[in-house]
Amino acid sequence: MSDETFLSGTGETTTQAKLSQLLDETDAQALYFASAYVTQSGVNRIKELLEEHQIETCVAVFGLNGNITQPSAIDTALDLGWGLRLIEGGSHQFHPKIALVGGVEPKPLSEVYGGYIGSANITKGGLVDNIEAGLLVRDEETIDSLSETAGEIWELANPAEDVDLEAYAERYAETARERPTSSQPPGVGASPASETETEEESEPPEKPSYQPEHAKAGWAGLESFTGDYRFQVEFPGTAGEVINEMVGAEEEVDVLCSDGETREMLYDFYEDNGMFRLNIPNEVPGVQQARREESGIAIVRECDEPDASLELEIINEDERVDEFVSRSKREGSWDETPTRLYGWF
Repeated sequence: MSDETFLSGTGETTTQAKLSQLLDETDAQALYFASAYVTQSGVNRIKELLEEHQIETCVAVFGLNGNITQPSAIDTALDLGWGLRLIEGGSHQFHPKIALVGGVEPKPLSEVYGGYIGSANITKGGLVDNIEAGLLVRDEETIDSLSETAGEIWELANPAEDVDLEAYAERYAETARERPTSSQPPGVGASPASETETEEESEPPEKPSYQPEHAKAGWAGLESFTGDYRFQVEFPGTAGEVINEMVGAEEEVDVLCSDGETREMLYDFYEDNGMFRLNIPNEVPGVQQARREESGIAIVRECDEPDASLELEIINEDERVDEFVSRSKREGSWDETPTRLYGWF
């Protein structure tokens, strides 16, 4: 069979469908791929392909340049038993996107039956949504050349166990906090919701892009609250735990508010509903509007000021609320109760 070029994301086909076609054409026992950027949803889709074609062996190289590959994707690949190597190109950006199907490892495959080279990263955008150009390789001479290139990439990369994954996760989390919420990282997708589904239809993911121990802020919707003398905001689940880590053993904590005033507040865990609660004085900016409208979010950040442990802001404006919700949705660091959303980043 001859080589085949294709354009995905136009309604005719997708990169994922073409990889499935390549696996259909061969009696492959293993898949190899190298990708500059890899997300949790991308790994999930490769896992689906492997299960669909009953392939047990997968070896891969993930790029780490730009802190775009999600730590959760690395963790999942290792949990699945993939042979994983990681690479940062140093002064040279690591940017390949190739795949091989064939026999079992090593080198990274002992025998290659076909391949792919193109523009698609192993992300939902690259595999399904984006307009990507690709080439399915079937010609023996081209297969040999692509296999040689794949071997060179494999040798350039480091075994995952030799990479400080905690340090990378910390770098990723810091980059994610600074990244504008209006855009995805390059090569991942076109919108903050593109790694899930539409924002309206999406559900909380099974795994966030990085673990909460790397978070510096927690937030909760203000559709429900308690207290008259104090504005008592409950932070469910992981959002409450993230803030608790910032508070430490203290219950009475000094909190820097958006008006520049530092106020002492009680932050404690309540056994009756299993949530953490912050007791906020009524004079804090934004509280009265939140009481009237039963909307907005309370966001609590780690504070670097010497006289405060936390920084609090009550956000009432829809545009700014959407900004923080989108940030957590982009990273999968959110969840919901029957009445409101909450998250962390």
